[in-house]
Formats: sequence, C-alpha cells, structure tokens
Amino acid sequence: MDRSKAGKIQKKHPDWSNDDCVRVANKKIWIGMTLDMAKCERGNPNSANPSNYGNGTQWQWGWEDYTPSYLYGGDDQIITAYN
Repeated sequence: MDRSKAGKIQKKHPDWSNDDCVRVANKKIWIGMTLDMAKCERGNPNSANPSNYGNGTQWQWGWEDYTPSYLYGGDDQIITAYN
C-alpha cells in the first residue's frame, strides 16, 4: 500500500488506521473523522465559525468548492455532523 495515495497518507500520518487512510484517499467524509483528516483531503477550510449555546464551543468548518460544504464538531475537532 506504500505507493498508493492511501499509503502515502499512512506514511505521513502513522497514527491513522489503514481504513481511515483509504477513506481519506477516496475523498470520503464520515462522522468520527478528525478535522485533520478533512484538511488532508481538502486543505484548510475557507471559514471556521464557533458558537456556544451553553454546552461548550461547537464549530462549523466550511469549504466553498466541496460537497458536503460544512463539517461540524467541538473543540476536540472530531466531526459530529456535516451538510
């Protein structure tokens, strides 16, 4: 797998699982992925908007040229929703 796109991602991020690297290489978005995984595939978001309604900061990260355009999560940067 070293010469594949997933293999190159795995080499750069050895703490990510093989399955996660394959999903990132295949441009998949999923609940439970990290913001760093999304950035690996998409680059930095065009916007990062915090909100706090009394139960901690929640984030909306947005990319203009991707679908889904918005990923959501908390300060732990784990994706909990997207649209």
